[in-house]
Amino acid sequence: MATYPNGLGNADSFMSRRINGIWRKAQRLPEPINSSATEWGGKMTRDGKYFFFGSSRNKINDVLPGREDMNAFDRRMHGVGNGLGDIYYVERSVLGF
Repeated sequence: MATYPNGLGNADSFMSRRINGIWRKAQRLPEPINSSATEWGGKMTRDGKYFFFGSSRNKINDVLPGREDMNAFDRRMHGVGNGLGDIYYVERSVLGF
């Protein structure tokens, strides 16, 4: 991970490949892997089909859509996209190489 000029956000993920024993220059991974949030811990599955990574994305980018009671607040705070970190995965083809 690195903060990069013209990057997407806090820390962008990069990947390098080893071809014929030579490591190639790391390339920034595309959206939806990188986002304006912080991503971390990218791992390819052993079979090379999926890429797993963590992200602190938040589904609520600005103002809450309206009032909510404590049950709704609790569901939001313990749900996916609460900004506290979730695990995502994509098929390898999304990586672009």
